[in-house]
Amino acid sequence: MKDIISGGIFGKTVAHMHVIEFQKRGLPHAHILIIIADQDRAMTPDLVDSIVVAELPPRPEDTDCEEEAEQRKRLQTIVMNNMIHGPCGSINRKCNKNYPKAFQKKTVVDMDNNYPTYRRRAPEDGGHQVICKKTACRIDNRWVVPYCPFLSLKFNCHINVELCTSPKAAKYLYKYVTKGSDRAMVATEVDG
Repeated sequence: MKDIISGGIFGKTVAHMHVIEFQKRGLPHAHILIIIADQDRAMTPDLVDSIVVAELPPRPEDTDCEEEAEQRKRLQTIVMNNMIHGPCGSINRKCNKNYPKAFQKKTVVDMDNNYPTYRRRAPEDGGHQVICKKTACRIDNRWVVPYCPFLSLKFNCHINVELCTSPKAAKYLYKYVTKGSDRAMVATEVDG
């Protein structure tokens, strides 16, 4: 949270809210809403692409810089282990998260949609494919869950990052803060 709130990796944060919930096996995860200052909120395709990526990382062998190649290799491992959607059962079954997504040559910011449509290039448009070691399936950009490379490299875990221009995001997160069954405190005493 420090990188986001005071570090300003997405811009100046004017408000934030989060809730931590536990999955079925007891693993915690957080839903975080960050509200960015107006001057940092302009959503252009270039700004979106600088924060959120929905593609496999660039190939390590496509750079001559040894340090950059090592960072790309590390990011590729993190993305393959944490940011590939699936499995959803049989390949013919419809996924409720709409994966695989459609290929997209460029990021499109449609203010009526509230969410940008992230760039997911096809192999013929500059994207690439890899073979997943876990499943032996061919993976391309259609299967990548949106992520922030900075956060992925820093924390080496699944961190789904989405940009949104709608107040519906606050309503969505509020649902997580208030969900759960009603609770009451009860005390019993034994007279002695």
